[in-house]
This record gives sequence, structure tokens and C-alpha cells, in this order.
Amino acid sequence: MAQTLNLGTMSFLSTGKKSMTRMSSVDPDKLKKANQIYSSLIAEKGDYRFTVPKLKLSNEASNVAYIDYESNEIVLETRAFDICEQLGDHFIAFILAHELTHYFEKHAWKNEFISRYSDLKIGVELKSVDDQIVNETQADFLGGFLCYSAGYQLTDQIDTVLKSLYKAYEVPDSVPNYPVLSDRVEMTKRSIANLKSFIEVFEMANYLTITGKYKEAMAYYQYILQRYQSHKIYNNIGLVSILTALREFTQKELVFEYPLELENEPIFDRTGETRRDSILKASIRYFDFALGMDPNYLPAKLNKAIAWTLLGELEKAAYFCEQEIMEVADTAQYAKTLYDAWVLNGIILAKKGKKDLAKGMFEKARQNGSQIAAINLERLKNPQATSQLSISRANTEDMVIQGMSLNKFANEPRYDDERIIQIGADYTFYQSQFDSLDYKIFFNNNDVTEIVNYFMVMKPHSTVKTKLNIGNGSSAKDLETAYGKPANRMETSKGTIWLYDQMFFNVNKEGNVIQWGSYLSKKLN
Repeated sequence: MAQTLNLGTMSFLSTGKKSMTRMSSVDPDKLKKANQIYSSLIAEKGDYRFTVPKLKLSNEASNVAYIDYESNEIVLETRAFDICEQLGDHFIAFILAHELTHYFEKHAWKNEFISRYSDLKIGVELKSVDDQIVNETQADFLGGFLCYSAGYQLTDQIDTVLKSLYKAYEVPDSVPNYPVLSDRVEMTKRSIANLKSFIEVFEMANYLTITGKYKEAMAYYQYILQRYQSHKIYNNIGLVSILTALREFTQKELVFEYPLELENEPIFDRTGETRRDSILKASIRYFDFALGMDPNYLPAKLNKAIAWTLLGELEKAAYFCEQEIMEVADTAQYAKTLYDAWVLNGIILAKKGKKDLAKGMFEKARQNGSQIAAINLERLKNPQATSQLSISRANTEDMVIQGMSLNKFANEPRYDDERIIQIGADYTFYQSQFDSLDYKIFFNNNDVTEIVNYFMVMKPHSTVKTKLNIGNGSSAKDLETAYGKPANRMETSKGTIWLYDQMFFNVNKEGNVIQWGSYLSKKLN
């Protein structure tokens, strides 16, 4: 028999009809593929504070997909799977992420509340409030962001999928308390449009981080966190806190380069505690939030160990490094984090005076392609060595694309009026991008100081190169030959960002440029 939908159920689509089930087994290949997509979404969400729903593939044909809170299952119907698979796996991901959002946002709470208190006035009043459309819109929006984070790029075909599903499921023109097709398409289009802006806020937060605008980056991450919780967001906020604290250290104290991994500046001054220690302890709390969502999220463990190292708690740091990371790291998923843990372990050993062991750790990481390990090997030999400075050729004028440079744009900035976002009380986020152009431009305005941070970023699939012939696909060797050693580096879980005076290049762990751009800060004219 078909499953009877209960009060603790949220469906992707309501047909107003009884479920019809084909009495046949589910194709194991379809189930395997659906589980692979679903697992990638769960891993990206990184929230294991509650038992994650199991995925079930069913031959039912009435709701496309639904989450059953009582059995703690997300059910995807094979008819919907077949329709979405023809158009692309990202649409399977979208439906599953939509249902996951219902779960994480607890959208079924009202139905359960009404059922328990139906004899009270509050239960009657809540029953008269229709929040179905609100829930569906939020599930599209946050589910879409989850898809993006997991690597599934949504397209303008979303209306094609909805039309195909409504037609295949013979949804009538009017279903009580549920949007008709035209409204659902328009709702979803608007959600996707808002989603794209939300995604850009996340990217902007990362650009601000790598270019040292930590106070601004914190505001952008906090904006996201108010709307979407993820272990990666908490990790990045903690990382920004550490980077802020590093400014309180002297050059003599910072002999080595720390492999921090990027994925309200919190200050809690206490008697007898330095400002930098206070900030570092605040960063540890953020990493703990991330690990509370996903205890196995190794980048947060690495960054937490770095915070302990900077606090002088070497034994705690060593334990995290050796037991929590190096002993359990999955080289397929966290190979880069494992190599960075070797680097940190080398720093800890060096601080303990065990230079031979430290050299072995650095060398081990260097042989696996770690450039920060190579830098620290030199620092181990010569603690007085300073960071290499970039050469002057890396500036915004080296990035003149389709007649536009960041200097030229900053003299007369233009932006999309419909995509302006207020970030907290002090910042405004602007965007200027068109499908026909190889680049996009973001800028953040400090509404108090009127200092503007501009970023011009090449799109991932662009073949355009700099004046010195560096672009997407260029090797790290060619990059260094053209521009010299970077002034700074920012490690990520998948590679390293090379930072020059006015340009940056994102280099993956295979040693190839996958994204690049320029940046500029100036006061409004």
C-alpha cells in the first residue's frame, strides 16, 4: 500500500490526489545515483546535530518527493527522478535539497502544534494562517544555496522542470492552500534570482578575507549566518578571528607561516588577558560551533589547532594535530588538510625545540606539493627571514578585460539597482555583472567612511588571460615566472590563493589557476 502522508510531512508538490504506487522493485542504479547526490548535499550542509533523514526511492506517484518526520525519511519518487535526470543531475539535487530544507528549518512544526492543541484558541488561530507558500519559497531559496555549495549549478531551466512535473503528475489548476503552476514558477524564479545575490555575498566575504578586510568580511559572514547555518560559515568566521588576532603579534613572534584554511569582530576583553588572546579564544568558539554541526569537519579542527598554537597551548594543539587530524584524515576528501596538518605539526615541534623532527614534517609536506611547507623549511633554517614581496607588475592595469579595468570602473561605478544588499548597519554590497562579459565586479561601500572595496573577478570558464599570459588553467610555475612570489598566501581546503599587490590567483592542489581577479580600495569621489 502507498504510504499515508501524516501531519509531520512536507511534500515538494501537492496534487490533491491519492498516491498511486506501482508494485515493482526500485532500480538499484537509480537508488545508487540518488544516494550519491543526497550524500553530497548532506556532507555540504555539515549539520549532524540531529539524525539526518534517510533517503528512500519509491514507485509512488503523487508528491514528487516528501519528507516524513515520523519515519525520518526523505522519499523521492521514481517518476520525478526520471524527469529530472533527463534535464540534469542538478535538478535531482534541487528537489532533495528542497526537502532537506523543510527538515532543517522545521517547517512541519505548525501542523504538529495544531494537532496537539486543536482544542485551544491558539490552535484554531494558527490553523487559519497559511504559511505553505512561505515555506516553499524558503525551501527553494536555502535549498538552492545548498545545491550551489555542493557544486550543483542551478540554471534558468527550473521553470522547465516544474512544468514537466506539474504535467506528469496531472496537477489540477487549483489545489487548496497550494500555488498554481504559474505562481510556483514565478516564486521559484524569484527565489533563484535572490539566491544568486546571496551566493555573491558569500563570494564577496571570501574576497574581503583574502585581501585583509577582516572587519568587513566578518559583517558579510554574519549576514549569511543569520539566514543559513553551515559548518563552513562558522569555520570562516573563526578563521577571520584568527587573522585579526595575528595583527596583534610582532614579526619576531611569527617566525612560521600558519596553514589556515579558508572555508563583528568578536573581542571579549578580560582582566589579565591580552586582546589577541581574547580574539583567538573567540575563534575557538566558532570552530566549536562548526564541529558541533559536523564532528568530522577537519578544516575546523586544523584551524582550532592553529589557534591553540598561537595561544601557546602546544600540547592541546599537538593532540588535535596528531590524533584528531593526522590519524583520521581521509586522503581522498581531506588530502590538503592532511598536508597542512603536517606543516602545523612541524611548527609545533619547532616551537618545542625539536628542529630535526620539524624539518622531517615540513619536508614530508613539501614532497606532497605544499608550498607553505617549503617556506617554513627556509624559516627553520633562518628565523629572521621575512615574507617574499611580490613584484610591481601585478596591478589592476594588468587586468584590462573587454575594455574595462578596475581603475576605470572605480572612476564611474555602475551597478544593478535590483541587487543592492544592505550588510548590517555600516556596509552596502553592490554588483555589476552581465552574462555577455567574461568578468563580474563586486564592491563593498563603507557607509560611514565612504571607503569602497572593489573586486573584478574572471568567471570560471573564461579563457581571457592577463597581459603576461596568465589565466584559468595556467600552472603555478608559469604564474611565479610571470609575477614572482606572492606577497601573501591564503590556504584553502582545496588549494592556495596567491595574493599580490592588486591581484589574486586561486591555485588548486594540482597546481593550476582556477580563478583570478584584481582588487582595489579607494574613497568615493
